[in-house]
Amino acid sequence: MKSKITLKDLAAILGVSVSTVSKALSDNPEISLPTRKKIKQAAEAYNYIPNNIAQSLKAKSTKTLGVIIPAILLEFFSKVLYGIEIEATQRGYKIVICLSNELLKKESESINTFITGSVDGIILSLAEETQR
Repeated sequence: MKSKITLKDLAAILGVSVSTVSKALSDNPEISLPTRKKIKQAAEAYNYIPNNIAQSLKAKSTKTLGVIIPAILLEFFSKVLYGIEIEATQRGYKIVICLSNELLKKESESINTFITGSVDGIILSLAEETQR
């Protein structure tokens, strides 16, 4: 598999600093319009895709919500997920879904995964086992 091109790679190709590439791709006015245009064209030509992890570290936000549900095959949860996705999208968020399959252990593992900073918030429907 072909490796992704990075800001550092683009900077080397264009003979500018990584900071210049980053600022140009963010439309920072410190970078001249012709330079921004040149960098954006190169980024497109090389299929540059921003690193979401790096961006979320800088912004201190992932714009992602974690959703944990006990089952997906039930129509109720399908409708709930549909509604969550619509509302999240309207607010600029993505959702990541985990299924607990009604097990406390899986629910706990999913929560632990999410609280490591991979999401900005968690929506949880408790598993039957958790409610006992």
